[in-house]
Amino acid sequence: MATVRYHGRDVPVEIANQIHLAKCRLKTLSKDHEVLVYELERLHRWTYKLITDTPVTAPHHPDEYFLQMMSVHILIVALLEFSLKCVGKPKKELLDCLRRSPVLDELEADWLIHTVLIRHTLVHNFGRLDSHLLNQEKKHIKKLKIHWGKGDSVLTTHVLEVSVLCLRLLEKFVFLDVLSKELTDAERQAFTEYFATG
Repeated sequence: MATVRYHGRDVPVEIANQIHLAKCRLKTLSKDHEVLVYELERLHRWTYKLITDTPVTAPHHPDEYFLQMMSVHILIVALLEFSLKCVGKPKKELLDCLRRSPVLDELEADWLIHTVLIRHTLVHNFGRLDSHLLNQEKKHIKKLKIHWGKGDSVLTTHVLEVSVLCLRLLEKFVFLDVLSKELTDAERQAFTEYFATG
């Protein structure tokens, strides 16, 4: 079966084409849909460029890296919230929507919920671990185990690999849950097969 590189991995050509066409069609549904799909693609390109440009062996990352990672996580949460806007749901329902999502298992939901929760700390405490975050994690996280060290930044748990995971889970939630009813059966099947390939 012929494959093509799509978002950093090999995907069957037929599935990649179907997903591309589905995204093009979704952009035509409304201005919000156009913005959502465009920004998802742009965030993917930016994150993978960040991965490519950052040496894995670096003992610690420079300030520029920290600021870029901070931006990635804030944008993931912004797109989660914006996806709900596209289907008329208020952003205050985001945590409940993630927890009840039929396409996310408990650990996947936890990763996205964790990402949402650390956004508050990134914005209001510049990434320094605080009691507000710890209390919210105890309340909302079910399966994910986070081991915080003394003085940790909240980004300690969000290395590049986790950013890629959360970006993938963001897309899975958006296309197979939030926008699922707006996909054709063939488009939904293509996305399902894409996200099932690991």
